[in-house]
Amino acid sequence: MTDQGHARTAAHRESGWKAGAQHAFALVFLRDWHPVLRDPLDLFRLSFPIGALIYALQGDWDAAIRLLAPGFAVFLVRAIDVPRPVDWVFCAAMFFQGWGNALHLFSKFWWYDNCVHITLPMSLAPILYIGFARLGHTRPRPRNLLFGRFEGSDPATVILKQF
Repeated sequence: MTDQGHARTAAHRESGWKAGAQHAFALVFLRDWHPVLRDPLDLFRLSFPIGALIYALQGDWDAAIRLLAPGFAVFLVRAIDVPRPVDWVFCAAMFFQGWGNALHLFSKFWWYDNCVHITLPMSLAPILYIGFARLGHTRPRPRNLLFGRFEGSDPATVILKQF
């Protein structure tokens, strides 16, 4: 077999391996497993009410409430059915918020507060926009320029003009 033939065979094996890895990733993380339990993120969502129940049984009602509020938020976002990457980022941000409060990480690590207050608004903005768009509270961007700027093209401006 020629060197060119070996190169083609190696490239075919490598592309087959990549395709298999991509298929496995999509099967585990992107496709629906079941109507109730959709993907690993749903298992992650369940950590909030289960953790809240455990803290409540131990008598730590502060930690229980601090886990129930983010737990409610992650289930609400699941009901909105945002795109999965947005959902993953929001759940990670809620993990920082909820479990950070329950485990008192804000007082143990000086940098934790900054981490939460960067990831949470960053993850919430696309969800709010998608939610308002699905409710019909957004307008399409205007196509013409008025006095050298887009008039009302900022999503926040468009949403606030509705109310």
